[in-house]
Amino acid sequence: MPVSLTNRLLAAALLAAIACDTPRDTPRDTPRDTPRDTPRDTPRDTPRDTPRGPQTADARPANTRPSTAADTGSSAHLAHSYAFLLRTDAGDTIAVEHVQSAPAWLDTELLLPRRNERQRIVVQRDARHDSNLERWDIARGRGHWRVFSTADSLYVTNGDMIGVPVNMHAVAAPPGTRAWHDASAALLEQLVLAWHHDGRNALRAPVVALPWSEHIREVTITALGADSARARTTDGEWRLAVNVTGHVLGGVAPGRRLRIERFAWQPDSAASASPATAASPATAASPATAASPARPYIADDITVFAHDGVSLAGTFTRPPGTARKSPAVLLISGAGPQDRNLSVPGLPHYRLFEALADTLTRRGFAVLRLDDRGAGRSGGVAYSATPADEVKDAHAAIDWLRSRPDVRADRIALVGHSDGGLTALDAAERNDVSALVLLGAPARSGRELARAQRRVYVTDRANKVSSIAREQWLAQLERDAERVARVDPWLRAWFAHDPSVREWTHDAPALLVHGLRDRQVDPVHARELSRLLRGKSSRIVTVHMVPGVNHLLVADTLGDPRGYASLRSHEPVKRVLGVITEWLNTHLTGAPDAQQSAQPGEGRAR
Repeated sequence: MPVSLTNRLLAAALLAAIACDTPRDTPRDTPRDTPRDTPRDTPRDTPRDTPRGPQTADARPANTRPSTAADTGSSAHLAHSYAFLLRTDAGDTIAVEHVQSAPAWLDTELLLPRRNERQRIVVQRDARHDSNLERWDIARGRGHWRVFSTADSLYVTNGDMIGVPVNMHAVAAPPGTRAWHDASAALLEQLVLAWHHDGRNALRAPVVALPWSEHIREVTITALGADSARARTTDGEWRLAVNVTGHVLGGVAPGRRLRIERFAWQPDSAASASPATAASPATAASPATAASPARPYIADDITVFAHDGVSLAGTFTRPPGTARKSPAVLLISGAGPQDRNLSVPGLPHYRLFEALADTLTRRGFAVLRLDDRGAGRSGGVAYSATPADEVKDAHAAIDWLRSRPDVRADRIALVGHSDGGLTALDAAERNDVSALVLLGAPARSGRELARAQRRVYVTDRANKVSSIAREQWLAQLERDAERVARVDPWLRAWFAHDPSVREWTHDAPALLVHGLRDRQVDPVHARELSRLLRGKSSRIVTVHMVPGVNHLLVADTLGDPRGYASLRSHEPVKRVLGVITEWLNTHLTGAPDAQQSAQPGEGRAR
């Protein structure tokens, strides 16, 4: 009998058994105080794309397969993908939940039909203890909260972490307090997995539904039998069918007439579950979008797997035909989670990397651009990758390009925007990169860059107060930033990352493009970085300063980030795209650089 059918029959039998009024075993412990885990409102309609009827998962989580000798890396690092449906007995949908899970993180997206709302919760665990939680991120609309756990408190932050104030406050909480959401079966499953791994008869876990509530509550998990568990809450209980690994196959809440159903789901961009198979373009790419008169090249949705198994979704554009191999370009974004197009909230028409990929591919380059960890369709946790992790992600992308039969492995360039330029410089240390393009890249540490941005922020807002008051405000913002850095590993690593103390050994030629109206990374950084890159080597460094262009490479007379939304155009300046294309054409293909001497504001340093 097929495995999937066997497990469906098993799950159906378990659900029927645990729905009975009398459980097969009685837990010894009962909780004192437990949370409400069910939304008060239920939607009237079920979305068309929501599965109906009883569906359960295989004993092995979806999107995994038995490991073979051909696999590279441990299967423990691979992400599992599956989904839950929370509905009433009458069939009305409360939530559809898409889940990706790995030993170090959990990424769950909740679709709440009645509210017409999506919420995303990403939990990062301590890698040394599978069930301990270090941090979770919650996104709801444009709101974004980050929670950091310490021995006796939870620190909740909200706001931009780079250059401007961050709201942070502490919530007293016992050790091991876990993330909770009333409609999330995935977070409930994490408690069941912790109980299963612990091996005790009962698990009492403090939970909190931040940022909506700061009240610490308790959930108790006990055994009903060898293949079922009970989760007690103040509203009643969940009776859950579990498999041999502790994963939830389904469940019922008889007192509230609710059901949890698990079913198979795979991210659109993930076509493979193994780092070994991901290296093969044939297995890692979705069906290609054919060339057309409007877009005379091929676009593939692909997945690159990082060193720790995190899936990095992206788009690979390439010239049509296979008569010859193409030089390739990898686009690398800056600090914080960015999508593959380098979109900016509030600027609906700004997509720097999409525009650059289009321009380059039309000129015969193959171009790869990826969603960062925790952004777009990529897995992993936002703000979890250190600068060293970002370099490893770039190496995985370079290896993916080198494995392509239609790419010239000896003609690969890296284009990095802002801090992505530093990632590109560090990634090129393997000496398998032919050229570098750095767009608005900094030459100083993240800590110094943040201080400069805060000074601009304060000066613009406090121009009518005394200099003493401004300095006091700056000092307070400095203390706030350092306070956040003490509990935030990502910010701490970004603050410490300092290109001014680096000595790069590779000698790939570099183009530095910087807008003279850049108020996020001052134009002086371009000159400083060019001196750092020349060092003692014979590297060719070209510096191109662009008048009237801001950090986003968009036309701007002021460069103030607060005014980006009101700019007449949000599209990257075409002459900048032309400079990049012609320079790459020279250094990757050897073609003459026809526009190089004609562009205003350009200087060359050797």
